[in-house]
Amino acid sequence: MPGFNTESEEIIMQRNICQICGRDMSEAGEVLYSRIYDTPEINEDRYIQRIGCCDNCGFVTVLNPLDDTEMDKHYSSGYDYTNYSSLEIEKDNYIERANKAMKLFESLRLEYESVLDIGASTGYFLSLFNGKKVYGVETSDSGVYTAKQRYNIQLYHGQFQEFVMKSVKSYDLIIMMHILEHIDNLDIWMKDLKKSASRYVYVEVPCLFTSPVEPFGLFAEEHLNYFTPASLENLFVKYGFSCIHMSIDYMVNYKIANGFPMIRAIFEKDSG
Repeated sequence: MPGFNTESEEIIMQRNICQICGRDMSEAGEVLYSRIYDTPEINEDRYIQRIGCCDNCGFVTVLNPLDDTEMDKHYSSGYDYTNYSSLEIEKDNYIERANKAMKLFESLRLEYESVLDIGASTGYFLSLFNGKKVYGVETSDSGVYTAKQRYNIQLYHGQFQEFVMKSVKSYDLIIMMHILEHIDNLDIWMKDLKKSASRYVYVEVPCLFTSPVEPFGLFAEEHLNYFTPASLENLFVKYGFSCIHMSIDYMVNYKIANGFPMIRAIFEKDSG
């Protein structure tokens, strides 16, 4: 089917080099998807996601991702990215994660005046930053609409790379909740992030612990990268950040679903 990179050896070769340390990656396993989208013509296809692992730094990534066209279709039509419920109410786990993050910021006594939330969802998280200058980027129509209607927060409707090209600002605190696992080119993303960050970056990503096993439903068609605590820190150190907090949240008492348990981390941009 056009638009699928599922068996492209050229793409696999391109991604066979670790994006963090530059070493060769080995194929660690496969995950089979027989149903990708809620469209009959695609449901018949089977996508075999081929997982690569770097033996040097522990980074895990998909060697044969779906192409940009299919991913755009996924994000624009998938339930997780366009619908928060029939009443446009935020997901319980999103609210819980945002509230936990705010308590963490307070406990660490982070000093910041401006906040940028990449993948700002409905704007709920940004609504908690009373008295701060808040900005957000969101790809879904309903997220942008809800943020404006419910919280009077105007989000940039589009991709982060587009936002960076149009913005000359830097932000004291940048939030990335379950974003990095979706990024195809980490080098471009991290360079844009470094340019946009003036001090702190808050990150949440699914936690893979120490090996590419699949006990918690972490793998998904749109999830390209899987981090251990060590490989996540290695990535940020490579681009000039230092870790000031890292923990693993098992989301106890919440149903285990795709993306949990997760790493919760704060990085600070190095001076100079």
